Amino acid sequence: NKDILSQVREEASAVFGENEELQGPPTREQCDTMAVTLGTLKETLRMYSVVPNVTRLTVASDKLGGYNIPAGTTIILGIQGVHNHPKVWKDPKKFEPTRFVPPIEAEDPYAFLPFIQGPRNCLGQHLALLEARVVLALLVKRFVFKPVGTDGNKKHPTMIPIGPANGMKMVVE
Repeated sequence: NKDILSQVREEASAVFGENEELQGPPTREQCDTMAVTLGTLKETLRMYSVVPNVTRLTVASDKLGGYNIPAGTTIILGIQGVHNHPKVWKDPKKFEPTRFVPPIEAEDPYAFLPFIQGPRNCLGQHLALLEARVVLALLVKRFVFKPVGTDGNKKHPTMIPIGPANGMKMVVE
């Protein structure tokens, strides 16, 4: 999406300026201004979950969706299914980073699960998104990436984490 890429480049230029080495690393406040960059990262994680499924073991009997679940049952949560469900996300197959730019489209905290939610969520999620925001911004500011071939969008059917079926060849300028 050329428009989104242009916005990410503009955010990177605003934060890093022309000479990144003279400015030093960005502050947290500067990183927080890169809303489209963060939205792009989150939308990528929504569409291509690093971990497509997680399991949990029930410690007590409970009901789930009207079904009795006995203690000791393994529950599998299909994160990729949640991230692609049309009742959760409008037009889920469309790459739309602005759905993560305030106001956020999905108000349900369990609609976006790349780092899981609840007491066992990833403790490093905020640092990971902060670092990834800086890296993505610098990469698109410094380089132009051009895909080679047309099959880079096909997901590998069994690879975890999810990746392209045949790799993703790029020319980097």
